[in-house]
Amino acid sequence: MVAYLLIRFIIFVVRQIKKEHSLGQHLEHTINLYARTAMNFQAATHADAQALAELRATSMKESLVAIGRYDESRVRERFLQSFTPEDTTKIIVDETLAGFFVVRLKADHIYLDHLYITPRFQGQQLGAGALNKVFAIAQSKKLPVRLGALKESKANEFYQRHGLKQTHKDEFDIYYEKSF
Repeated sequence: MVAYLLIRFIIFVVRQIKKEHSLGQHLEHTINLYARTAMNFQAATHADAQALAELRATSMKESLVAIGRYDESRVRERFLQSFTPEDTTKIIVDETLAGFFVVRLKADHIYLDHLYITPRFQGQQLGAGALNKVFAIAQSKKLPVRLGALKESKANEFYQRHGLKQTHKDEFDIYYEKSF
């Protein structure tokens, strides 16, 4: 209860600052996310592999079907072949696995390899919260964030809304980058 009241107070302060100093909507939006949703991040373990593969399959199905590339087994196998728990962070809402993301540290950038939110939790700003965490990692290391998204995925609009710029595309994917 104390945490909730503290968050509500912070929201009030941000709104006052925003009125007086034209603070961007981004900060208020992020704070509202935490006020509405009891979201937290947890490190993944090897035991999480199957559940994460299933979440990925469920989350990607619509986009893969749209481009004629959905394969019930392959969607899980591709994830499991490259799964590394130390790069993977689970998104938990009220003790429920709501999504996950995978960040790979490269020599010259941070690669967001996966970001999935289960359909039940989409539209609740969990992806924005995860993306903000990835941006914070990139800022601390002074590296750009890079990623790819399926051409027909709704994720493309999401990434563009969050300041990622398209760098190139191939047959199935569009690639993005955001520098810090």
